[in-house]
Amino acid sequence: MRRLPPALVLFFLAPVIGELLSGSAPPVEFFNPFALIILPALYGSGALLVRELTLRWKKRWPTILVLGLAYGIVEEGLMVKSFFDPHWMDLGLLGVYGRLGGINWVWSISLMLYHATVSIAIPILLVELIYPERRDEPWLGRRGRIGFSLLLAVDVAFGYLALTTYRPPFLPYVFAMAVTLTLGWLGRRMPHHFQWEAPTQVWGSFWDLLGSPDSSCVAGHFQSGAFPLG
Repeated sequence: MRRLPPALVLFFLAPVIGELLSGSAPPVEFFNPFALIILPALYGSGALLVRELTLRWKKRWPTILVLGLAYGIVEEGLMVKSFFDPHWMDLGLLGVYGRLGGINWVWSISLMLYHATVSIAIPILLVELIYPERRDEPWLGRRGRIGFSLLLAVDVAFGYLALTTYRPPFLPYVFAMAVTLTLGWLGRRMPHHFQWEAPTQVWGSFWDLLGSPDSSCVAGHFQSGAFPLG
């Protein structure tokens, strides 16, 4: 696999993880010639564009996850329209429960989180682990980015027109488009890494306590307020 271009590996690995390994598309359905065209054009193009935009903006995983949320809207909302269709095949009770203003909210939020992690972030992570020496370099040139953008746009348009006959209400659909653009804007402004600072006072007192054999030290720490109670 390491002899193949990483962009090609990501292009085909994303639909394998997002559809085949997840069970969303069983092997009989996934290895259908039609699906082998539609799914990589959707998942693969999305994962590649998310990664390339992230690198161009000099960002990392926070941006990948936010753009992954936007991808979830593109696929499930703008293309197959499951965010809006109350009779979508996989909805079940979620076509009624959690539905408001023409949007299946519970289904929509769960699918956005699913695609951000399983369909986008995990394939990118795995391919970068396969090619650690190419982790911080672009895998597509300008023509490649344009080409995959057009491929994704054509795939989404085809899915909207041909995969289902359902047509969503105008305002919820425009709202989904606006949220997608907003997430793209937010992704560009995300920090490079997530920051988390441990409460050093409490942890420092805890380790001091463990390192002290004197039992009176315990009372001293509690009396000094190092371990606040309540």
